[in-house]
Amino acid sequence: MNEMMKNLALVGGIAILLWASSALADQTCVEKIQDKCTTCHYPARICKKIGEKSRRDWKVTIDRMRRYGLQLAKSKQAEMLDCLQGLEKDSGNLCR
Repeated sequence: MNEMMKNLALVGGIAILLWASSALADQTCVEKIQDKCTTCHYPARICKKIGEKSRRDWKVTIDRMRRYGLQLAKSKQAEMLDCLQGLEKDSGNLCR
């Protein structure tokens, strides 16, 4: 019985991890930027740069922010670049 409870707890833990990772993957670009950028910056600062910065400029910015403490895995950097590069000036809840 004890072994069965351990296995059940393990399966439950794996299910929670899978749910959490899929929730992060399902974030929209605006949600990702809100999550990673607006903890330190007002949205207006980010919105001002939308359409002005090139992909390379955004990469330089992300690299600098990672040095300052941004928690963004290298594997997620291209995804964030796509988001920043693809935003419009009137990007939903971000640039109001």
